[in-house]
Amino acid sequence: MRDGIQNPLNLYPMTGFGYVFSEGDIRDILAYIKRWWTDEQRAHQAEITAYASEVRANVGLTDPTITP
Repeated sequence: MRDGIQNPLNLYPMTGFGYVFSEGDIRDILAYIKRWWTDEQRAHQAEITAYASEVRANVGLTDPTITP
């Protein structure tokens, strides 16, 4: 949410909102959205998070905010 998302195919780009919302605001918004996730969605996100952590560790990144 802070930096936005751009992808090579330019599908579903998202503008960053870091200039509008504080880090606390962003955490609160995401926490609100996550309240409505199903168990299946929570499990899928847990898998994505675990995989991203593994990839970061394999390339030597320790800061979770940096993606390879």
